[in-house]
Amino acid sequence: MDGAIRIGAATARALRAEGARVVGGARRVDEIDADVALAVDVTDRASSAEFVERAVTELGGLDILVNNAGTVRGREPLR
Repeated sequence: MDGAIRIGAATARALRAEGARVVGGARRVDEIDADVALAVDVTDRASSAEFVERAVTELGGLDILVNNAGTVRGREPLR
């Protein structure tokens, strides 16, 4: 991202470095560096609920949930 700070990616790396298994979610699954990568659209309640359900299924439960929404390329600009 041209020098931009990627807080979500940095958080996932830090958690994994400490031994956590991480499920990452984004609209672009190919950009996720996690143990399990799932598609999610955080602007859609059903998509978000399905993401959490799938994450619980993949890992057998959740101990930590970090919500981090970044920039949305290809959508309306932030105001």
